[in-house]
Amino acid sequence: MKIPVSVRSSIAGCGIFKELAEKRSVLESQGFNIYDFSIEMPDMPPSLDIRESVSGSATKAWNYSYSLTDMPQLRDAVFSWYHTRYSVTLDPADEIMSAEGKEDALFCLLNVLTDPGDKVLLTDPCSPYYLSILRLSGCVPVFMPLSEENDFLPVLSDISPSDAASAKAMIISYPNDPTSATAPDSFYEELIGFASKNNIAVIHDNSYSDISYDGITGKSFLYFDGAKEIGAEINSLSSSYSAYGLKAAFIVGNKEIISACASLKACTSKGSFYPVQYGIIAALTSDQSAVEETISLFEYRRDTMLEALGGTGLKCAPCRGTPFMWVKLPEHIKDDRAFALELLEKAHVLVTPGSAFGSCGKGYIRIALNRRRPFLLEACEAMKRSGLLDKCC
Repeated sequence: MKIPVSVRSSIAGCGIFKELAEKRSVLESQGFNIYDFSIEMPDMPPSLDIRESVSGSATKAWNYSYSLTDMPQLRDAVFSWYHTRYSVTLDPADEIMSAEGKEDALFCLLNVLTDPGDKVLLTDPCSPYYLSILRLSGCVPVFMPLSEENDFLPVLSDISPSDAASAKAMIISYPNDPTSATAPDSFYEELIGFASKNNIAVIHDNSYSDISYDGITGKSFLYFDGAKEIGAEINSLSSSYSAYGLKAAFIVGNKEIISACASLKACTSKGSFYPVQYGIIAALTSDQSAVEETISLFEYRRDTMLEALGGTGLKCAPCRGTPFMWVKLPEHIKDDRAFALELLEKAHVLVTPGSAFGSCGKGYIRIALNRRRPFLLEACEAMKRSGLLDKCC
């Protein structure tokens, strides 16, 4: 018997990510060392406070029961952290809930804000996870192009009146993956007015708000007047606290949205594992110096790459946030996907082609700042030796 596989299961697809992973596997089996800059991978441990809180609570037998809901201590920790970090006041009872990672949070939000066939405004380029989750939810993406000329911000006035009137939700994220751009206050103010006028619910992914450079301080979407009336925000501990595997995230904002998300989660989950909740509490209530060190390290790596790539013909977009760099390829390289594959083959350097993030990403590559300075410099030298950039110099 041939088991039928649903169309939905193949909607997201693997594409270039599967191809690059297979090629990497072959090269590693041949003994080659791969300089992997394709994804955000931690090389810094979470703080001792987080690790001890998770490990200590994991030894308690009663913490292996279903939590069913978030502990009051977790809600209070998020409340205090948002008030201190973003000057945003939340209601711990109605405007905060945990999620098993930002992907889980986004899936939950889309499924309470939309029905199959509804339009959702989405930036191009964007995280591939957004598009995959959107399609799995049965939504129809309406793309908002991002360009360097507009500082990688969507031009809301370019959205057609019909799309604006029919869209049910919008996904926004700044600091932005993959473009590394940040958004000024004026953008959020315009966004809230636009969404309110057109009855569009805003989902703001604020996972990279702490990873901001050059003196920029990341803000919460909810800091701006009217935001809580029309949207919700996702936040994650992964990058700021190096707690990637903990999958610790939360949704905050509009209480009707949070209530609907909680009802949906009650049907699909029996609550976040208690040690994860204790890890979140420890992260948000302990000394924040580890976060400052992480930001400084990412900024140092960015500066290292900017210097090392100088003279290669690669043009780095202003990288003001996120653990990534968005790099424009020179004119003679016509196919970013083919370039990424050839770079892996000849230089053993693995980057993500920009077209993996959308049609507006063509002609770019994304480099994750996931390794220390010697590794970065070695990889840049390998790129130069490959000869692929010779025509640029």
